[in-house]
Amino acid sequence: MSLVNICNALAYALMKPWIPVPAKDPTPPATPGAESPAAKKGKPDPKAAKSKVPSVSITNEAMPDLKKAIEVNKSARLTTVLAHITQETLLG
Repeated sequence: MSLVNICNALAYALMKPWIPVPAKDPTPPATPGAESPAAKKGKPDPKAAKSKVPSVSITNEAMPDLKKAIEVNKSARLTTVLAHITQETLLG
């Protein structure tokens, strides 16, 4: 297993307890082939125009673990880049 894979696994383990479980959508799925009344009239559906951007609220208790996860991935990325540069320098 490579260093990057180990670091990714460690970072995920640090973040996983703080990732919220998405709530189930209370609305039933639309019937295939059925058009909304607004679509039949040629008017844009106002609900479809709104963009739903997911947002996550981070608690203060999560911050140390999330910061550590970022540091672990940053360290792995830096180590990998430096190893690649060193290898190119020695072989190139």
